[in-house]
Amino acid sequence: MKEIFTAINEEMHVFEQQYLDIVNQNELISSYVNKDNGAKLVRPAIVFLTAGLCGTITLQTQKLALAVELMHHSSLIHDDVIDNGQKRRNCNTINALHGNQLAVLIGDYFLSQTMKQIVATDNINILTDITQVAETMVLGELLQIQLNRAQSLSLEQYFETIRKKTAVLLATCFKLGAYSAGISQQQIQQWYDMGISFGLAFQMADDISDFSQKTSNKDANKDIKEHKITLPLIAALTNMDTMQQQRLLNLYFHHKGTEEEIQQIINQTIENGGIEKAIHIMNQKAQVFDDFLQKIPQNAYSEALRQMLNKIISVK
Repeated sequence: MKEIFTAINEEMHVFEQQYLDIVNQNELISSYVNKDNGAKLVRPAIVFLTAGLCGTITLQTQKLALAVELMHHSSLIHDDVIDNGQKRRNCNTINALHGNQLAVLIGDYFLSQTMKQIVATDNINILTDITQVAETMVLGELLQIQLNRAQSLSLEQYFETIRKKTAVLLATCFKLGAYSAGISQQQIQQWYDMGISFGLAFQMADDISDFSQKTSNKDANKDIKEHKITLPLIAALTNMDTMQQQRLLNLYFHHKGTEEEIQQIINQTIENGGIEKAIHIMNQKAQVFDDFLQKIPQNAYSEALRQMLNKIISVK
């Protein structure tokens, strides 16, 4: 992903130095973060690219880019604790290395550093936005747990879950970048709305990639192993008769995580058009964002956003 960020190389370099200054305050945190060299840094890049497109990248932009990545990292650590995740981007998670107690503390540290950056902007509107995002993400996590326990297979509830868990933070990255450039409130809202479409496509791509055995950026088939209900499964079920649905659901919710069981689930999902339909839905969301990009000035910043989107949705 970093090869796409040529237009913001200088800003990303400053960002990375500031980020390391924060994580290097504690040896346990720095030892983990420095191993995590697969981070895509999508969220801070969005903040910078949007600010550049909307006017200019400022000191406030730098603080906001730092804040959203710290917040994202906090959410990942807490997610791994909730899911008992052992791997992320082919590295051991903090809870796998040091246990849940330490992982929760480190997640809380990142969240406190997020608030520190936001407070430094001395802007109550930004603070309000970030606290609302934090609230929405927690509600999204709770909703996902509730739906998985109920084995709910509603497409509408799936969209609500990924909007809250993933899309809202990504949309806020666009919003904060636009805000830091000083454009009108109406334009800022447009960026947020389009950012939701970007974020939905982003999460769908991640969910689709989980049904691939070539997954390299996270623990392979993690969602399937954890019996999480995602778009490919829901899409496949819509093309099956009642008996086929029951067989697949019984396997999905009661498997033991063996290679043979995982492969059966993937094969049945593919054979019943689940991946194909999921990609179609994802591409529809991505097209909304791409159409928006076509209407704004074309330059290195807009091209970088377009390349980022294309790379994210290239899951075939």
